Amino acid sequence: MTSLETVALDEERWTLTADRLKKSWARARSLILGLSFAGAILAALAVQTHTLYPAASEAAGYAAAVALALVVVVRAQGLPVGRVQAWVLADAASQSLQGEMYQYRTSSGPYGDHLGGNPEAALLERRDDIVRSAGFGWRPTMSPPSKASGKKWSIFWPSPELYWQRP
Repeated sequence: MTSLETVALDEERWTLTADRLKKSWARARSLILGLSFAGAILAALAVQTHTLYPAASEAAGYAAAVALALVVVVRAQGLPVGRVQAWVLADAASQSLQGEMYQYRTSSGPYGDHLGGNPEAALLERRDDIVRSAGFGWRPTMSPPSKASGKKWSIFWPSPELYWQRP
């Protein structure tokens, strides 16, 4: 495997990580919005039906309270600060690695012939620097599927701790 292929694989890993983190964050936000609307509608229904249907009004009031309590739970579990930070760091690492690949392929910047160095070694060194600074010592745990397996990758993503693993 060449150094460019190694960097491309790392870039794909960080991209997949960033995409999954962003999707799980968006999913949690959508759930919070839906629960908030449901709580508001059920509370309004409870107030409007109180005189004609007191039992239904009470049930709607309790359902509204449950929906709004779930908003707090989903907020605490689905939108922790660590998830947003992990998404930003993974996306930054992905974009930085992509930029390094473009510079390497065009022989510009630190990979130019005028410097007389080893572009392969420089690429791997810069990749290590990017991963180290973006991950704060952490690395993504998922990998894209190998071409030989023919499988599409899938993984359950409940929390940022599962996206990242201490080396």
